[in-house]
Amino acid sequence: VNAADLSRREGRPAEAESLLAAAARLNPVWPRPHERLGDLYWEQGRKADALVEWKLAHERDPNNSVLAQRIEFQEPTRLGFIERYVPGADAIDAALTRKIKPHPGAQAVERLDDEVTEVNADGGARRVVTLVAEALTEQGRDALITQRVPTVGTVKILQAYSLSKSGERQEASSIRGGTLRFRNLEVGSRLVLQYVHYAPAGHFLENHFVTTWYFALPSWQNEQPRWVLVLGKDRPLRTDVAGPVKLDETVVGDRRVRIWSSEAAPPMTPEVASPPVADLLWRVSVSTVPDWDEYVRWERALLADAFQNSPRLEELAAKLTAGAASPREKLDRLFGYVTKEIRYQQDYENTVAGVRPHACPVVIERGYGDCKDKAVLLIHLAKLAGIKLKFAILRTVTAGKVLRDVPNQQFNHAIVYAPAQPGIAQPFFLDPTADGLDMGNLQPVDQGALSLVLDPESGAWEMMPIPYDAPELSETRLVLRADIKSTTEARLEGTLTARGGMAMGLRHTLRNKTAAEKAMQAFASRLLPGVTLGHSEWPPEEDTAKPLAIKLEMDASRAIQAEEDHFRFPLPHLVDFAAAAALEHRETPLRLGVPEVWSDTVAVTLPEGFAFLHTPGDFTITHPCFSAQGRSTTAGAARTFSFTFRRTCSEIAVEDYGAFRDRVRDTAAKLRDAISFVRRKTGR
Repeated sequence: VNAADLSRREGRPAEAESLLAAAARLNPVWPRPHERLGDLYWEQGRKADALVEWKLAHERDPNNSVLAQRIEFQEPTRLGFIERYVPGADAIDAALTRKIKPHPGAQAVERLDDEVTEVNADGGARRVVTLVAEALTEQGRDALITQRVPTVGTVKILQAYSLSKSGERQEASSIRGGTLRFRNLEVGSRLVLQYVHYAPAGHFLENHFVTTWYFALPSWQNEQPRWVLVLGKDRPLRTDVAGPVKLDETVVGDRRVRIWSSEAAPPMTPEVASPPVADLLWRVSVSTVPDWDEYVRWERALLADAFQNSPRLEELAAKLTAGAASPREKLDRLFGYVTKEIRYQQDYENTVAGVRPHACPVVIERGYGDCKDKAVLLIHLAKLAGIKLKFAILRTVTAGKVLRDVPNQQFNHAIVYAPAQPGIAQPFFLDPTADGLDMGNLQPVDQGALSLVLDPESGAWEMMPIPYDAPELSETRLVLRADIKSTTEARLEGTLTARGGMAMGLRHTLRNKTAAEKAMQAFASRLLPGVTLGHSEWPPEEDTAKPLAIKLEMDASRAIQAEEDHFRFPLPHLVDFAAAAALEHRETPLRLGVPEVWSDTVAVTLPEGFAFLHTPGDFTITHPCFSAQGRSTTAGAARTFSFTFRRTCSEIAVEDYGAFRDRVRDTAAKLRDAISFVRRKTGR
């Protein structure tokens, strides 16, 4: 190739052509000989031959943006019916020059955000994406430097360039692995990216098209978002729309064209403890799956081979349930085995393996499996023990809500549902992935979700909201004895007792002694400034049948504060309540988690010759979401201070946040009250 370049520069084109052809034969997958041949033919005026060689080079190097744009210039992509909807040069120029008012919370603005999607009969699609964006801040500039295009299917770049503030144009510097990079961007730089994506049919639900298109973005202002969707005019489409999005629908021949659009979508600014971003953004979600019955038929087919039996399974079920006094005791034993002994591991050999469980004998043989493997194993073992269970799939609350109006594979977790039956009076859900969670509790990420509950045998199904556990099932309690021995020495001793998500996290930590000791040290230091852990102790064997109890011994000497004529000692509390109301105003709901109870009790004794000067008063604070109560009692020389917080809700709406914030801050102010003590005055 180098020799050919030399021959070409020295005016021997025939020799250069021969050398490049030889190089192409020696290495058929190397793109450079074909690219150089195309350049040579172009110089000779052989445009058709040049285009052929450039295409051969681009086939071997599909990420070469220079080649892609050269080919596009010589042979523009023909888009057929949808071309009329694709933004052309005039629309892109208008977007580049249009005056906009930047939003104060935006890092960048999408001056034009446009996609035209034509769906094929097999569920694949041809997508033409057009983006015109401007960097408003340094963070926005950094985000624009790297743009990503799909890596599944085929992508053809139509335009990819940036404009500086002075109007200087630069093409994209590189395209590799679906990533485009633009050089020398600055605040105020503008970017144009337009490409065609030939998307293959999805891996799930054969011949169906499912997607979500977002009209608003985190930290980005979106001035002109538009999505054009083209399908056969009689093809069913289920939709779910969130936000101020308009729809214009027309029929053109045998096609139905839906155009969703919005204007000036502000950036979504993340806030602490917000719901999942997907639940907050303006969007349109669509599915050609006509109803949930069709989805369930597909889901049930995935389960068809999972419930295989074996002598080992029968023997295991009999062994685990031997001597059990009731169906519930049998189920608890089976649940404990699957949760503890079948380790949670994801093993996705291919895409569909993410939703198809392995056969029960395989799971037992391997000793591990993911959520769906554990669920089908528990269902099968329970069946062998005479207990009816159902398969339940859900989208965990941290991933967002299930859209009931858009049937498709939205689920990311599988658990089990126990219907009412002899020996089980009340129905309930079980999550066999909850390693270390208390018996009778449900994983926090499951509570509040919507579940599709399926009977694998009959195919009967229903959508069921998963209820929240009672607050008392997620209780953390701290009981301490504070022995103030002198004005410079104080000891704290007591027990931390936990049940629910807190207990599960602690049990995981306690399995590693070094990690556990560090965690307990950190816990002690958070209780009170200056407190250090002396000793901690917990049961050697993990037992989820009862709450976790950890004994603590701490040195609280540094917590004693000398004032002018007295001494001050703050009371330890489990939770920083002010953090939940840190923001003055919110634009998104406040997620609080599952209902719970927190309580701490501290019995304080003073050294001989000292008396209490001030003690926190009793209080009760109520709100529709929570109640908080503080009490002080005296027994002999000890003064006991107790605080209980019981929360019954999981989320605070934006319009209710102000009242919630005020009551939380009132509670936090009460908890800041400390005891003070003085030396008793002695008579003459």
